[in-house]
Amino acid sequence: KVERLQAADLDRLEEEIANRPFDIAAGPLFRVVWCDLGDERSCLILNLHHIVADAWSARIVLAELLEIHARLRDGGPVSLSPIRGTFADCVRALETRASNDREYWESIFRDPPPLLRLPFDGDPKAPPAGPFRIHSSTLDAETTSRLRKLADEWEVTPFQLLLTAYVRCLREWSGQEDVVVRVAQSNRHARVPGMNRVVGNFADSLPIRVRAAG
Repeated sequence: KVERLQAADLDRLEEEIANRPFDIAAGPLFRVVWCDLGDERSCLILNLHHIVADAWSARIVLAELLEIHARLRDGGPVSLSPIRGTFADCVRALETRASNDREYWESIFRDPPPLLRLPFDGDPKAPPAGPFRIHSSTLDAETTSRLRKLADEWEVTPFQLLLTAYVRCLREWSGQEDVVVRVAQSNRHARVPGMNRVVGNFADSLPIRVRAAG
């Protein structure tokens, strides 16, 4: 799809596309909109449903688009090296590993803890409903440096340090000591040639159960 619009309307279009529902049965699940901003300026908007691509895959698509663009600009050949593995190969390898891990995870959650009693601003059991927003902030350099130093002192990664702080917050807010936190993982550890270039939804999450006593 091609859109011709003013640069001032770009934010509006991006928000409209981001909140436009996908029809999983009929598709498409990958939308591409080329925006002609005039004065030889343009913008390409990619909108992928998570069922067909995870964040890793989005980076693959973007990197290959940039590579193709650079080759077209320089008059070179437009070709990418072939991918040896397929999505089906990767899924089969991951399923084999999952079956081997199932006994461990069943033992961890044989007696699951109750849901956390948090001060939700809505019904936590209701399905999510738009419009959606992303809120983010960036730590300043001094705070980041102090966190890295503290992580080094405790011989953990910054991620582990922040995860511990998050679990501690959940304990204080809920008053419960048995806390479960889902940690995202790329899930691309199967030994399949070229898996790091396969586009698909491999992302998964690990439920980390912590006894945050004291």
